[in-house]
Amino acid sequence: MKKTIGHLLILALLVMAGSLGFAQQTTRNEKTPEPERITQAQPDRVVVPLSNPAKPAKIEASLMRGSITVKGYEGKDVIVEARIRERAVTPEGQLAALYADQAKIEAKTKIQEKALEDMERSLAAVAPPEPPPFPGQEAQKKERSHEGMKLITSAMTGLTVEEDNNTVTINTESWKYSIDLSIQVPVSSSLELGAMNEGKIVVENVSGDIEVSGSNCPISLRNVSGSTVVHTVNGDIEAVFSRVAADKTLSFSNMNGDIDITLPADVKASVRMKSQQGNIYSDFDLALKTAPAKAEGAEKTEKGQFRISFDKGIYGTINGGGQEISLTTFRGDIFIRKKK
Repeated sequence: MKKTIGHLLILALLVMAGSLGFAQQTTRNEKTPEPERITQAQPDRVVVPLSNPAKPAKIEASLMRGSITVKGYEGKDVIVEARIRERAVTPEGQLAALYADQAKIEAKTKIQEKALEDMERSLAAVAPPEPPPFPGQEAQKKERSHEGMKLITSAMTGLTVEEDNNTVTINTESWKYSIDLSIQVPVSSSLELGAMNEGKIVVENVSGDIEVSGSNCPISLRNVSGSTVVHTVNGDIEAVFSRVAADKTLSFSNMNGDIDITLPADVKASVRMKSQQGNIYSDFDLALKTAPAKAEGAEKTEKGQFRISFDKGIYGTINGGGQEISLTTFRGDIFIRKKK
């Protein structure tokens, strides 16, 4: 999934760079009022039978732009719906989307500022020079006015669904349009989801393992119980667990945003919590522990031959300790709630 998100980001940069010259030319000229749009009335819909309905399914889906909503149900098939949003993402909108959440942050960290500068330099390096117009091209554009016409954007989700031995892979053309995916899955399904901009990820009533990766989107999990690994760069993370198995990994991390998890009242857990610029809250009776020391070998210096450091995270146990839970955010608060 990390490779998929990385490939999506590279594709986004190349698409923006390729269209940057056109976007700059458009902004220099007087823009024609945008026409009324005709979009598809019904979403693209696919019902996918599993190779072996008696075994759990695995769902893989990623979007460059848009939202993913997954709901568990008591059926045996995987049902996928993809709906395009009304407006196409313009070249200007593609660039703005990458900065949208950063603009909401009052003070950017040095790490973020450097990342933005590197991205701008990358765009400038790969942007092609603006091509000269073909003979008669300007006159041709003026003659072909769309005044009084409607822009048709119907059936452009590019939805593709593949099933192989109970693994269902879902793809769309979300590099051009924001697309909202709605997926119904058998309750025991495992999920591998990714999204980047202009949307959110929501998962409900799923007991299988969950892996979610986001860039600029909030993530919400409700009534889940499997192994859960969630990471997003900008966006809040919320998770409500119906139960917590002793052998399941639970890990949540982001750069900017809160992490808010709700656990059963009788859960036995060992928790590691870390927020560089935020606070930590809980209504559990957490028994705090001393952070473990770490000894490291080092080259000989005037100050010694070894180094000992203490983890900056906070360690604690709930109901005597048990399943390990990790919660890490750079700029946000952490909430550990007791399910009522």
